[in-house]
Amino acid sequence: MPLDHFLVCGLGSLGQHCVVALKDFGMEVIAIEQLPPPSWEIPNLPDLLTELIIGDCRQPSLLEQAKISECRAALLVTTNERVNIETALAIRQLNPQTRRGI
Repeated sequence: MPLDHFLVCGLGSLGQHCVVALKDFGMEVIAIEQLPPPSWEIPNLPDLLTELIIGDCRQPSLLEQAKISECRAALLVTTNERVNIETALAIRQLNPQTRRGI
């Protein structure tokens, strides 16, 4: 299976800017965010995403919905380091080929 998209977990300021940078390189980006924010720092951010999934990025079912088996890399940029680490472990179990950045 081709590893053809990126996953961004956490759409705070850093996550939003990561999405913009990846899109500038022509990449497809799927994002997981715990709660939809009341407003975006980057107003058109949802339009840049292939898909926005609302929920806990540690959940294997959400990672599968985000097509983790076809994911080139995952950027784990939530505000909670424990969530980032637990997500990295879950991703490793589902797709050891996915590169993880925390």
